[in-house]
Amino acid sequence: MSNNILTIESLLADSVPTSNYEWADEFPNLSLKIPNTNFEGDRTSLLKECSIYNDFDIEKFYNSYKNHSETQLIIEFLNHHAFQFNSRRRFRESKRIQNIIDQVIKQSASLNIVIPIFCVIGNRAKRIEPTTLTFAEECSLHSLQNISSLFSKVTNIELRFQIIADSNFYVRPLGSDPVISSKNLFTIFSTTKQ
Repeated sequence: MSNNILTIESLLADSVPTSNYEWADEFPNLSLKIPNTNFEGDRTSLLKECSIYNDFDIEKFYNSYKNHSETQLIIEFLNHHAFQFNSRRRFRESKRIQNIIDQVIKQSASLNIVIPIFCVIGNRAKRIEPTTLTFAEECSLHSLQNISSLFSKVTNIELRFQIIADSNFYVRPLGSDPVISSKNLFTIFSTTKQ
């Protein structure tokens, strides 16, 4: 073996911490470290800032697509790079998507989009308080609300996101408490009603 090839063992040996830190005998109870509510105004403004789509200019978009069919306008809105992370070409060319949108327009109905998200995981390192929404989850809900508001301004059609919260499905395999999972679902529901 040449001198310039490192083995896994030598990498691990070189990475041993050299500080005097000692791990606590017991896992700390992180649920006691609830964020200070004195900064609720900062949290609210950060939430608002993080859920706004700076890459989407509503006037520029409308001026670009105002002469297209309503179906095409809706598809291009939903397919805008600020919102869409799937294959934009496949979405744009999908006959199924076009048919759904045509039906929504014909029936003057709401456009419903199903989003399966929000799984309560009983992992104290990732989720300090399992019954409340994380900042990322709350930001996601606000982002969806902002997309819906922009959509109705451009199209005069209501866009509704149907959130499928799968936390009860994963309760047993992930070791979560069913009561905690139900409280989390109630929190999601309450947040979407605001």
